[in-house]
Amino acid sequence: MLNLKLLRDLMSMKGQVLTIALVVASASGGFIGSLGTFHALEYARDAFYAHYRFANTFVDVKRAPR
Repeated sequence: MLNLKLLRDLMSMKGQVLTIALVVASASGGFIGSLGTFHALEYARDAFYAHYRFANTFVDVKRAPR
């Protein structure tokens, strides 16, 4: 009985359900795209450092001789 009521309510709110699904899908797509970009930038940085033999770590010093 409750399943039938839920189905009727969902059918009466088709537009809202579709809009919510699109918002969730676009947010998921944006997150996945951001992760892909982040990993690509990490790979490019690592390849650049390896090619030009940069150090793997950098240190900030508060006081050092000129």
